[in-house]
Amino acid sequence: MTRRPTARLAGYVAILALGAYVAVAIERIALLALVVPFAIWVLAGLASASAPELELKAELDRDRITEDGEACFTAEVTCRGRVAWLELELDLPRELDCAEPGAGRRLRSQAVGTTTVRWRLQPRRWGTFRCGPIRLRAQDPLGLVTYSAQFGPPAALRVYPAFERLRQLVAPARTQLFAGNRIARRHGEGIEFASIRDFSSGDRVRRINWRATARTGTPHVNDFHLERNADVILFVD
Repeated sequence: MTRRPTARLAGYVAILALGAYVAVAIERIALLALVVPFAIWVLAGLASASAPELELKAELDRDRITEDGEACFTAEVTCRGRVAWLELELDLPRELDCAEPGAGRRLRSQAVGTTTVRWRLQPRRWGTFRCGPIRLRAQDPLGLVTYSAQFGPPAALRVYPAFERLRQLVAPARTQLFAGNRIARRHGEGIEFASIRDFSSGDRVRRINWRATARTGTPHVNDFHLERNADVILFVD
């Protein structure tokens, strides 16, 4: 883990240096008594500060969603050691929004131990995006030193376009004019696309719609219009 001093430690060191300089400059050694508490605080804090032991397990609840869907990124973190707070920040691309405000979570000392944190992710557009890694930051109880580290490889989230329902079928460009120009209502073998339905026993493998199957996770097949037109019979009295 990376160890860095905080602004509080820098302030205490500046006060110590300034107090020592003033005491020497004006030859008043008694002034050093004013900075002794700061010196004791800094020495005790640095002596007791130690890097916490962190363990992290992170996963996505699903790796495929649609544009109008939602995924949940879960992280289980275990912290062993004395810290004032522990902060988790999930690295997200701009195309993914977090349902909660911000991608960072800060846990106070009383909540540190084994904690589960969840991020609800909502995509802005379709594509493949990387979620992670998770950046962890912790601070010692006296607020003098911070520790930071990155955990976990990025997880891939595939976002597919949202499903759209056709309100009206598109009429074929060519029909059998000698039999009429209205499409038969029945589906069967043909070349004009009609709709997509669930796979049923007896369907041919070559009719499987692989894109719809990949999005939904269940087999889907294409339906076509019969190679015939609707028969219209008129009775004139």
